[in-house]
Amino acid sequence: MGLRPPLVIHPCGEYLESLKGSFVGYLRNHGRGDSIQNSMRMEGIYKIKVTSLRGLMVLLQSDVVGEILRAAGNHSLWWNAQFKELKPWTPNKVPSRRVVWLKIYGLPIHVWEEESFKLIRAQFGIFMDFDEETVSRKRLDVARIKVFPDKMGWINDQLVIKVVGEVYVLTVVEGGGATAEVKAVDGVEWDVRLEAASREEEVVGIVWGCSQKMMRESLDFLLNNV
Repeated sequence: MGLRPPLVIHPCGEYLESLKGSFVGYLRNHGRGDSIQNSMRMEGIYKIKVTSLRGLMVLLQSDVVGEILRAAGNHSLWWNAQFKELKPWTPNKVPSRRVVWLKIYGLPIHVWEEESFKLIRAQFGIFMDFDEETVSRKRLDVARIKVFPDKMGWINDQLVIKVVGEVYVLTVVEGGGATAEVKAVDGVEWDVRLEAASREEEVVGIVWGCSQKMMRESLDFLLNNV
């Protein structure tokens, strides 16, 4: 089966015009656009908008002509600590990396340790972080690690490992990262799990043992208080 012919999409002229004069900043360390924005404001830079492009790239925009280069020069100490490179935006500046949480199923508990996770993540990309339940061994049925994948496609793979002569097949899929548990909502105990999706601000709640109305009320409480 051959590839479909390319779909022709025309950019919005107004938005394309607004991107002129923008820059792409390459961060020294991973950080979401909103955290860089807040840090920039604390530095006294108020006329630049920061938007995440995934990975280590952010889009820098300003309504004031020349403001981005001016800020980079006037706040060079802070700027150089945040950005390793700054390039004018062009249409071919497409994010080449994304940040995802990987779920790992089937790992034997006797190799549930940092070195094992480093070996596994090396098969998929650059390691960034563990979630708390993985580090503390609070759960041993699934591990979660955050990585920069070395490919843009969805990850849903199996990985064969050998431990003390025994062969195990792991399942590695993209999935949620952070989790939270709440023992009581309005005086009633629930078994609750919140899973942050690949985009961490998107939250999905799963509540067992309650009606749809009570589920909605419980999730509203959690989203407002966690």
